[in-house]
Amino acid sequence: MKKYLFYTILFFFCGLVAFGCQNKGTGTAPMSESEEEAFTPHAVPPVNLKEDAMVATVNGNVITRSEVDDERDKLLQQFEGRFPPEQMAQIQPKLWQQALDNLINFKLLLEEAGKANIQPDQKAVDDQMTQISARFPSPDKFQEQLAAIGMSEEKLRDEIEQNLTINELLQNQTDDVSDVKEEDVADFYKNNPENFKTAEKVQASHILIKVDQEEGAEAREQKRRKIEELSDKIKNGADFAQLARENSDCPSKERGGDLGMFEKGRMVKEFEDAAFKLKVGEVSDIVETQFGYHLIKLTDRQGADVQPLDNVRDKIVAFLNRQKKDEAINNYLTDLRGKAKIDYADGFQP
Repeated sequence: MKKYLFYTILFFFCGLVAFGCQNKGTGTAPMSESEEEAFTPHAVPPVNLKEDAMVATVNGNVITRSEVDDERDKLLQQFEGRFPPEQMAQIQPKLWQQALDNLINFKLLLEEAGKANIQPDQKAVDDQMTQISARFPSPDKFQEQLAAIGMSEEKLRDEIEQNLTINELLQNQTDDVSDVKEEDVADFYKNNPENFKTAEKVQASHILIKVDQEEGAEAREQKRRKIEELSDKIKNGADFAQLARENSDCPSKERGGDLGMFEKGRMVKEFEDAAFKLKVGEVSDIVETQFGYHLIKLTDRQGADVQPLDNVRDKIVAFLNRQKKDEAINNYLTDLRGKAKIDYADGFQP
């Protein structure tokens, strides 16, 4: 676990050189067929395989079991939270092969960077070292964490230098990629309307009379009578916002109970169901939730809609440009792998 925590602050090369590793979407949606295919294992390491055992060679450069294990740990850290636990359980044994593929790409790119005599900017290396160490409470804690994962400052610096070198190499491969055309942007917008829909939203204010779970029946009844009295006052013309300021147990009372705009899924179900059924200006009956008793006033509503192209053009341009550069990098890697001499130990052939 200490190793995982440290890897959260280390940038690595998965996003740049993971050949066929596709990051389509976030959250806990089921994997697409392409994602499942990307994780199809060709081999997993035998339990008794030694850490320094050779798994593959790339133009004579050896990749060991321990290197693949370390890269697999980094991939695990990246994918945790993207998928629900049951899918993570399926993914974990498959990431080892993906880690091996990543390291093959890494060796090839590092070799090409050497041929091109690309040297990392030492100031950029120093800046990265400073940023990483600054994430820890003290220099001693930084050193403790390095020691805990068996890494020295020198090794960390080497990894940073290698990553910056590869970044520059890949940047050189994408410099000539042309920017997307306006017709491409328009086509993408037209063909992907689901990506630009906005959910229905409402704006509501509320008055909360808080009820603790351990409170007895008598205390709950007193609070019920209080919210009923407030409801009667509102029905007789009292100002909702003023009553919220004077009586609500929610911090929103400072704003007259205003909770701002929210879409479905943001509030507890009982509150949400009541709020979305109201008309603008209407006040609900008493609503009971795990927090206590509420009166809800709907103050605004925005229907589901599709964002206009002008509002999302910059995001589409950035996405399509990134897609074109990713394609250029993948083509470059395909070419490198086709020319390379890649040998696998028995049982690890793809």
